Amino acid sequence: MDDRVVFSDGRSSVILHPPLAESDGHGFDLTVDLVGGPFAGTILATTYLSLQAWDRFRNDLARLHKSLRGEASTDTWFSNFNIALRGDGRGHIRVTADARDEWSDTTTLSLSFTIDQTHLPPIMATLERWA
Repeated sequence: MDDRVVFSDGRSSVILHPPLAESDGHGFDLTVDLVGGPFAGTILATTYLSLQAWDRFRNDLARLHKSLRGEASTDTWFSNFNIALRGDGRGHIRVTADARDEWSDTTTLSLSFTIDQTHLPPIMATLERWA
């Protein structure tokens, strides 16, 4: 079973690998692969949140899937990574991701692309296994 979370429009993608919990239970590391057209990168994002944070994100995605409006985001989770999904009310979901070098704010990779709401159920199912 592939436990990665993949957001992709076929040209650009954000792939979240299964999080690795810290041994003391305070936080987790997340490997993130980003592809934006001809540009690609991989980062390690670290947070002090527990794995249950994925429950909140999954619940936000479920509301977005149902209403087609609103937002799901990891906005304050990581110092060097964020992914946000915003619905337009018609089934189009805008995925925006920002990755930064943890030591230098001048090195960044930002990308944005559109998927539709049918992509959300398998993502939510994987997030349920993570939490």
